[in-house]
Amino acid sequence: MPSGAAPVDQTYSRLLAERYPHTGRPVDAVALYRRLLRSQPDHSVTILSIGALTNLAQLAPY
Repeated sequence: MPSGAAPVDQTYSRLLAERYPHTGRPVDAVALYRRLLRSQPDHSVTILSIGALTNLAQLAPY
């Protein structure tokens, strides 16, 4: 959790992980956002975030 960030209840995330198991290795969320956004035309993507905005906030400086 980044310094100064508000704590977020992880119950929902845990439920999703248990209910929808996955294979493979987790990817850094900010790196994934950058890769996916870079592959799309400018102004063609709308992001709707439900929950903590930490990963989106980390995109802002770039």
